[in-house]
Amino acid sequence: MKNKNVSTVAIGILTYNHEKYIAECVDSVLAQTGNFSAEAIVLDDCSTDKTEQIVREKIRNQSNVKYIRNQKNLGIQKNLRKLLAELEKTKCDYVTIIEGDDYYFSNNRIQKHLDCYVQYPETLFTYNKLLRLNQETGSFDIFAPDFVQETITTSELAECNHIGNLGAAFYSKNIFQYLDDNFWKNEVYDWFLHIYLSQFGEVMSIEQPLSVYRLHEESFWSPKSKEDKNKNIQRLIDTYDDFFGYKYSWSLQHTKNISNAACSYESLPIDDIAIISGIFPAKSSGFSYIEFTEILNKFSKAVVYATGKHLPLINESIEQALTDYKNKYKIHANNIRRYYDFTPIRAKLLYGIFLSETYDYILPVANTRQIPFVFTLYPDGGMKFYDREVDKKLREIFSSPYFQKVICTQQPVVDYLLKKKLCKEKDIEFIFGVVTPRQKPAPNKRYFDGKNKKTLDIVFVSHKYKNPSWKGYDIFIETAKKLSALFNDITFHVVGGYEKGDMDIKGIKSIKFYGTKDIGWFRDFYKNIDIIISPTDRETKETGVFDGFPTASTTDAGLNGVAMLATDPLKMNNGNFREDEEIIIIQHDVDDVVKKAQYLHDNPERLKTLGQNGQRAVSRIYSYDSQIKSRLKILDECLQHPIICSVKPTIKRRIYNKGVHSLRTIARRVLK
Repeated sequence: MKNKNVSTVAIGILTYNHEKYIAECVDSVLAQTGNFSAEAIVLDDCSTDKTEQIVREKIRNQSNVKYIRNQKNLGIQKNLRKLLAELEKTKCDYVTIIEGDDYYFSNNRIQKHLDCYVQYPETLFTYNKLLRLNQETGSFDIFAPDFVQETITTSELAECNHIGNLGAAFYSKNIFQYLDDNFWKNEVYDWFLHIYLSQFGEVMSIEQPLSVYRLHEESFWSPKSKEDKNKNIQRLIDTYDDFFGYKYSWSLQHTKNISNAACSYESLPIDDIAIISGIFPAKSSGFSYIEFTEILNKFSKAVVYATGKHLPLINESIEQALTDYKNKYKIHANNIRRYYDFTPIRAKLLYGIFLSETYDYILPVANTRQIPFVFTLYPDGGMKFYDREVDKKLREIFSSPYFQKVICTQQPVVDYLLKKKLCKEKDIEFIFGVVTPRQKPAPNKRYFDGKNKKTLDIVFVSHKYKNPSWKGYDIFIETAKKLSALFNDITFHVVGGYEKGDMDIKGIKSIKFYGTKDIGWFRDFYKNIDIIISPTDRETKETGVFDGFPTASTTDAGLNGVAMLATDPLKMNNGNFREDEEIIIIQHDVDDVVKKAQYLHDNPERLKTLGQNGQRAVSRIYSYDSQIKSRLKILDECLQHPIICSVKPTIKRRIYNKGVHSLRTIARRVLK
């Protein structure tokens, strides 16, 4: 009979062919003492050794222990499900499970968990530290000794199995309401069970080793090779990732990385193309979002390694970005991975964009792993003219025996590389412009005419930078003030990280701020926008920094029929757009911008013609064939016919040094 004045605990023992260890396990369960009432269930999955005989002898005089033997072997998952169903039938307040080859290290293990529940009654489950016993050597060590904290979140559990196994956990009876049929469609092991349950309540830790996890050659998991374990882990994580709707994808990717890194490099599968990016898959990453998706569409064995480095700069979360992208493009879900310095990338070709990312990530991986690489040298992203440090980086990149091609998008960059003799002309591919969305503009585009559309709508689009003059935000605001003084029918719009308090907007009669938006949002937005002003001024002799022409935001607006007003300090247009017919070139000067915007206000038909002509020009210059197809062709050629120089890199760089400590301390618990 259960004592209604004390807590009741149901203890489940899972066993199969544990004749060497089951006696110690049962003894440790029976030895539990404290202020509670307990009953135990031993579920034997049709053992073929003396397990049944040993258990029956141990529990012969124990009325509170039930032995159940399966008529046939069910396997780990089905046996666990059956045991949990049996434990639920007991109606006990708490349940705990241990496998027949493990045992409790402390006789008051159950009481310590109950004490924790007294202190934290809303807890869903608790867990204690594990002692790991190497059966062959007889040595003990503490599992996950570096992870010491009172509570653990779902993301932390998804990132690494800090709990260890079933024998460490102690559950409230409330868990049973969450273990539905949908949950059991998965391959359920302890790690998945604990990640899943942690979503529904607090998980508390007892920082004492109260249970022993035994490593021996007869167990299901321990004798497997690292490579076999890794294949199982990679497969299971992909399955779990999908089940959770990719909510914990960033965390789960950590375990995949650690598992891969613990195996021999030669045992890992070879990808066709590996991309490393600090901004992808942020929705507002613009052209990289589009370009990388197209590469994934073209090459089934292409992968993108996301570092997440630059997302804080645009106020986006890498966790959320990864979740959103994988849900949108489920076909590519398993091809988006998390990058660390110790990530063992194995691919036929590497690809990156921007100088900084190519130098920091692509180059060291290429030189260390002997992988050919291609990169796009966009303006910005660390690229400067007449900068010694930048030139040094470029020389190091181009001198690598694994360098194949550089794609340049602006003629001044090509001219600079050749003038400084940084790169051979045969290794440069020129594709003017930037990748733009493959989508049709919104229908029923409206233009200001003073009658049917009575408001002239002018927009500024840019990420927020420390210096507002870099993208010309200061020029835009001053232009808005002067135009507001002249007209009452103009509304100004700001899309990006800018806020009302960033600059003085007094005198602007109508202005709206939208914050950062993803690519898909702009299509309908631009339907009612007349003009985009892009008064960038980042090309200076002092800094050497420059923007491309036109900026990606400007071309996206132009693609949607918005009249484009943009600066071109480096004369990069070079005949690509017909000036004053398809685009208006402005100076980084308020009066010049005001004059040209005023002209369009006073000549609505000219405004409409400019917008429509610009739209056709952008569609031509930034077509799929011109931008995406050309890039895919270069990648495919380098993938199929790489040329490896016999000269080794002159500058050696260290990589994979960061995170080595975490690799060594975590890998063992991943492949435990």
